[in-house]
Amino acid sequence: MSHAPATTPPALTEEQILAQKQRFWGAFTSFIVGAIVFLVILLLLMDYFLV
Repeated sequence: MSHAPATTPPALTEEQILAQKQRFWGAFTSFIVGAIVFLVILLLLMDYFLV
């Protein structure tokens, strides 16, 4: 049986690695800010309706 030759992805440049890191941290901080805003709104609504 013939196997396909293993292909390696092209090496990333420093600029591509930096762009990848910036996208990751941008998405991560957006998620954290969104989660904190959601929890604050939830706590304010609980305070308003349950007290």
